[in-house]
Amino acid sequence: NPIRGCKRNVHNRNGKVEIKRWKENCIDISAILGTNESEKEFEKIKIEVLDEDGCTIKTTALEKNPKVSVQYEIKVPKGVKIGEINSSNGTILIIDCEGEMNLNTSNGRIKVFDSNGNFVANSSNGGIEFVHLNGKAEAYTSNGKIRVVRTPGFRKGVTSNGKITLEIDEKMKNDIYLSTSNGSIKLYFSDNVNAEITAKTSNSKIKLHDFEMSVSSLGQASLEGKIGDGGKKLDVQTSNGSINFYKIAK
Repeated sequence: NPIRGCKRNVHNRNGKVEIKRWKENCIDISAILGTNESEKEFEKIKIEVLDEDGCTIKTTALEKNPKVSVQYEIKVPKGVKIGEINSSNGTILIIDCEGEMNLNTSNGRIKVFDSNGNFVANSSNGGIEFVHLNGKAEAYTSNGKIRVVRTPGFRKGVTSNGKITLEIDEKMKNDIYLSTSNGSIKLYFSDNVNAEITAKTSNSKIKLHDFEMSVSSLGQASLEGKIGDGGKKLDVQTSNGSINFYKIAK
């Protein structure tokens, strides 16, 4: 049985990592191996469960560049913390978990739903999606979109060649910085949000869609103003993409 509060880490090298909470009082680990070569290829990797830095699951290559993918499906009980998750060429999916999460992949997406803690997600060539998170959250990728919904502790989203969508339907707990290139930014606010806004684009436009804002400075490609009573700062920047403000429909 897991020690309550123990930290779960996963170091994969080629494949998906999926972690969900379940009601049983034990950790269930399923590893699905795949290859386009012969079954001998499976002998070139080793899967270990190590008692280090909490509890770590590790895919180790025994020979150079084994042509094997490993897909992990992990179920954890309440009280187990998620720590560092690393992979490549695969999605990281976290559902209904908790912890100080440092999530890293390349050529893959990162999705975190209905979770508590703090979250830093890094990808390349993959989108990042945060939905209904409690705690500070940051997303960094390239060649991928960022979507953030119902995450009041969100504070930073940076991508290139990808669009950004942010919905704020309650109090902003942090200043927020959003930056992309070659991508549009769409911002959705409920009526009760208070924020200071700075928005800049190049080679495109800023548009307010049925949206009320006290504007102190407005040009075709830049805007400064406040929503409601002002407060936390929202700094939004893009190039070659439009910035759009919307009201969340009730």
